[in-house]
Amino acid sequence: MYRCPGVPSGSYLVLLHAASDIQPEVVIPGMDLSNRVSSTPLSLRPGEQVWHFFGGLDLVGPSLVPLGQW
Repeated sequence: MYRCPGVPSGSYLVLLHAASDIQPEVVIPGMDLSNRVSSTPLSLRPGEQVWHFFGGLDLVGPSLVPLGQW
């Protein structure tokens, strides 16, 4: 198991990230709209790139899935 410095043993990491390959017909126009009105732009990544954020960690539950499946 990977140990994260400064994170107590037994903790859980939750990450919510908009993915470009899950419902792109909805997500991409929403991102475009948000980027037009926000000073902090959104960046989409395909699920494969999001997986890399969890390198070395044990995933639980349904793992990396659309939020509604959790």
